[in-house]
Amino acid sequence: MRRSVCSMNNSQESKEKLFVFKRSPHTPLSETDSSADDGVGFPCVSLQGHGTTSPPVQGRSVREFEEQMASLRKENFNLKLRLYFLEESVPGYHQANAEGHDSLMKQLIETKVEIEILRKELEQKQELLKEAAQAMNHMEDIQKETESKGQAFIEELKQKIQFLEMERDLDKTQQSGFMNDLLGHSEISENVNTLQKIRELEGMVTQSESKIMAMQTQNNKFEELLAKRDETIKEYEEKVKELAFQNAELLEMMENKEKDMANIELNLKSLRLCNADLKEDNSNLIEALKSTQDNFHKEFSNMKVCEKRMREQQDALSQMQSTISLKTANTARLLERIQDYEKMVTKMNFERNLAKR
Repeated sequence: MRRSVCSMNNSQESKEKLFVFKRSPHTPLSETDSSADDGVGFPCVSLQGHGTTSPPVQGRSVREFEEQMASLRKENFNLKLRLYFLEESVPGYHQANAEGHDSLMKQLIETKVEIEILRKELEQKQELLKEAAQAMNHMEDIQKETESKGQAFIEELKQKIQFLEMERDLDKTQQSGFMNDLLGHSEISENVNTLQKIRELEGMVTQSESKIMAMQTQNNKFEELLAKRDETIKEYEEKVKELAFQNAELLEMMENKEKDMANIELNLKSLRLCNADLKEDNSNLIEALKSTQDNFHKEFSNMKVCEKRMREQQDALSQMQSTISLKTANTARLLERIQDYEKMVTKMNFERNLAKR
């Protein structure tokens, strides 16, 4: 009897060592509650005590969480592909336009920076989902292992309880037999031995009852662990919903960025058309300027020829003026001489007339 009680104590101590819980060192599932205490412990034990009923576990299973996380990872991958093809489809994205449009290029660069930020956020969410999936898998493995060990331990406890109850019934039967023997015999030594035997049996019964109470306390602890596991699953459900909501927000932001990129592309096309028109007008202006310069050179050369001719004519005119001046002076002298001759002729005619008279 004492050996069975000692073995029961050792088995109980060894089983209690299995249920020492540590807090998870994993990273929190959301950036918004990264500093908050999640209150999540591993493992979560799913056990039912002997003679008690535990409420069924509410919420989704771990496999459903894994499927949802896989779908979110697939959606994140599709978003990355859309970002890549969007970047590749934008003209002028990899090299700047050689002729300007600094404001448009700046807007494209800012859009690229925002897309990179969104990509990093998606990668962070994906890493968080991976960590959550690993934590869920780890929790599920430990839960299965603990459930199997706990179930085996409960079965062992049930068997020991039944054995102790049978021993208690047997002890009660033996006690009643000893009392009858005590009444039937008159030897004092036998009565003393019988009383000692009864006291030992009563002590063993008391120990058995205390063991049963300890088992019931252990079952209550198991029920508390079940309640904690339900709370943990609910917390994971809320965090997965939050991640799905954040993923939807990122998807909406990506759609808005795609619309902005489409508008930028349309503006870029219109600017390129305007640039082509400006190039054509510029080429026409260059041709007109060249023709104007050619005409100017021709007129300039003609003007030089005219200036040369004018200088020659001015030289000839100055020579003619000097010649005219000389001839005018000569004419004046000739007129004076003619006047002198006329006076002389008049005088001679007058004298001749006087002589004739």
